[in-house]
Amino acid sequence: MFWDTGYALPKGLVYRPVARYESTETTYLESHIVEKMVPFLAACEARMSMSLVKPKIGKWLVTTPSSIQKAASKGDLWARAMIRYQSMPQDALPF
Repeated sequence: MFWDTGYALPKGLVYRPVARYESTETTYLESHIVEKMVPFLAACEARMSMSLVKPKIGKWLVTTPSSIQKAASKGDLWARAMIRYQSMPQDALPF
């Protein structure tokens, strides 16, 4: 999961942070970790910005509500369940 923080999480997902750091803050990390982390994160962000050549069902990344819609339209059961759960009224939920 690589959720875009510009969107609220879907009703079925909960994020409970244990600690939160500014995205640019690296002073709490050892320098050898930062040296490896920076190029790794840059590669991840570059990969995320590229469109996939042949997207395959079962190998998709949850990033936005539209990514869930797209996966559901291709038959992904988890995405279909998330959409169904989103449409359920809160009082109809069993918990």
